[in-house]
Amino acid sequence: LGGALRVVGDLDSAIESYTSAIYLNPDYAGYHFNLGAALKDKGDLDDAIECYAHALQLRPDFAEAHRNLGHALKEKGDYAAAIGRYITSLEIKPDDVEARDNLGGAYFDSGCYEEALESYDRADTPKARADSLACLYALGRYDEFERRVQDNLDLDKTNLRVASVCSFASDQIGRDIFHPFCKDPLDFINFGHVRDHTDDADDFIDALDAELSQAPAVWEPVMHTTVHGFHTHGNLFETSSDNIVRLEGVIKQEMSAYFEKFKADPCLLMQMWPRDLNITGWSVRLRQYGFQSSHIHPAGWLSGVVYVKLVESANKDEGAIVFELRPYDYPLVKEDYAKVTVHPKRGDIVLFPSSLFHYTVPIKGDGERMIVAFDLLPG
Repeated sequence: LGGALRVVGDLDSAIESYTSAIYLNPDYAGYHFNLGAALKDKGDLDDAIECYAHALQLRPDFAEAHRNLGHALKEKGDYAAAIGRYITSLEIKPDDVEARDNLGGAYFDSGCYEEALESYDRADTPKARADSLACLYALGRYDEFERRVQDNLDLDKTNLRVASVCSFASDQIGRDIFHPFCKDPLDFINFGHVRDHTDDADDFIDALDAELSQAPAVWEPVMHTTVHGFHTHGNLFETSSDNIVRLEGVIKQEMSAYFEKFKADPCLLMQMWPRDLNITGWSVRLRQYGFQSSHIHPAGWLSGVVYVKLVESANKDEGAIVFELRPYDYPLVKEDYAKVTVHPKRGDIVLFPSSLFHYTVPIKGDGERMIVAFDLLPG
């Protein structure tokens, strides 16, 4: 029961369920592990660490508990302790790719790029191959960076994480590092409006506002980028309401217009354009101090946002969406790097390659900013 509750984001109920299970069977390490996972999801890192430690007292060879304890320590910024836990986890379970990948992340975040590179290379997942390139970039090994990109081109031609790192490195070091997905993603941002597709745009947006305000949503869900806001669960477009079905049609019309505009470009974004427009979507409602942290949509192809409600502010940047080439806080060779700031209006539709990093400027005023975000899925 606790696992099901955690999946749907009801963390308080999941914690209550796991606590009850521990009361009935306090010597079962798995219950302490599960409670720790739910507490970490809620942001209670100290309590999560205590639960993982208790699980390890009961079962010292519990590889996943060492690994998850490493996650919590890494999130607290204690990279040395996190690295130790990941290494212990891998000694017990050497084929744990998640532990190997996170060991690389802990090394990278602490500036140990050589060690991070070794760990990512051993993980050898699509994400890890992009992270290995980031290490080579940080180490200044640009020739090896380019060579790896070319050697893995068939394998990673639609790896959007690799595409992102290549665009950033090209901009930073002044080299034309070829990746076929979308060389200049900032040039592929496109703007439209709901009114381009319907005669009653204001009434339609009002109806969306009313419906989405009541949609079940999770506050600051785990593994998402929403801070101080609600995020709907699952694919919004599996909802059969008239408003959502109509919105899906508007988005698909906008995507078709996007394709017509850019279809002559030789990049894979256009040349491997999905035959069927299958989209997945979700709604985000940001409250005061809310924002989206920097991210891409690695499982998407083309991404977008429909703006349903905005917060009025004297500072026009509040709630703006910023597109940039820089992934996360990667080190800079030059401080000046390309970015585009968009100040949206109600009803705007913004489309962009899923490989393009973006974030939103925090809302300081009281109110709510509501959007529908979506991805066109690869063919």
